[in-house]
Amino acid sequence: MDREIDTFCSTSNSATPVCPITAVDDTTFDSLVRHHEGFHRRVLEFVARRVTSLEAQSWRLARSERLFDPLTNAQSKRWFKQALPRFVARHEQEHEPLCALVLNLDRFKHFNDEFGFQAGDEALRVVAKTVRHSIRVNDRLVRVGGEEFVVLLASTTLDEGAVAAERVRASIAS
Repeated sequence: MDREIDTFCSTSNSATPVCPITAVDDTTFDSLVRHHEGFHRRVLEFVARRVTSLEAQSWRLARSERLFDPLTNAQSKRWFKQALPRFVARHEQEHEPLCALVLNLDRFKHFNDEFGFQAGDEALRVVAKTVRHSIRVNDRLVRVGGEEFVVLLASTTLDEGAVAAERVRASIAS
């Protein structure tokens, strides 16, 4: 039992804490609590570390979900509002062109009404995936509304943007 106490709340090679005490029965646990000095403190310290870790993970997940649209995995409107000024400023500072495409899916409301919201959600996912495959890695796809997207084309002139817009349109149409 002392060996279990010594390894209690240790960490394995992974970042996941090892807590062998969770595998003992109630009688053994009661014995540990009664007969080992400092056991309570070690359990509380372990629980406090785990709660802190889980809270941090939860906060990171919530934050990332606000920056990405959960349905399409495109950048979110919140990201757009926060990042656009920096995105534009960086391109101005580097004297690089920046182009934006605004996409609005025609008759999407009619599609939703006729086929249902689940079909509409799937259509949005497919459109987002299709757009992502037709733009460059350093470009950004943003969902700014129900069926509205913006694509920020980094280092792209207006003429190059027109070519990219046609490529995106054709890929969605096919």
